[in-house]
Amino acid sequence: MRRGSLPAPDAYKLELPKDFQMPVGSGEWKWDDKDPLLGQARTLAHELGIPQEGFSRLLGLYVASKTGDAAEFKAATEAEIGKLGANSSARVDAVTRWMDAHGFKEMPKMLVTAGMVREFEGLITKLSSQGAAPFSQANRDPAGGQRLSNEEWSKLTYAQRQEYARKFPQQPSDRGRHPTAA
Repeated sequence: MRRGSLPAPDAYKLELPKDFQMPVGSGEWKWDDKDPLLGQARTLAHELGIPQEGFSRLLGLYVASKTGDAAEFKAATEAEIGKLGANSSARVDAVTRWMDAHGFKEMPKMLVTAGMVREFEGLITKLSSQGAAPFSQANRDPAGGQRLSNEEWSKLTYAQRQEYARKFPQQPSDRGRHPTAA
């Protein structure tokens, strides 16, 4: 083909071959006119004497590669986030909503691994609680509410009081207090 019949580098159209089939699940393709690779490809196609039809076929390879990479990344992200368990979608949504509410519009893009979601959940918990430990009722009343009244306590011998007190683990700050004291 003669160079005179080739389009100028900037006249090459960004169009896919007519028989091009988009990979399943990849959605619609949109060209990024600011992509410097496309400008370089146009210049190279002109220098090598590639007609528009050949350039379109090369663009088909480019699009197939890009959409394939995107599909692989999406599948890997879904598998990784799936490690969070049955509530993975809700957990990612909660972290994303927190980020949006606090003005972090680009940060949800970082949530591609289960580890990242867990790290952000921990950060959110620390910031929300201002570093305080969460409250728990666990071990609050080890005797299950079956403590002695003051009247019953006063009737016990010294040995019985010691045996009774062993049922209730003492903290250093609790020493000297009556085991029934609230």
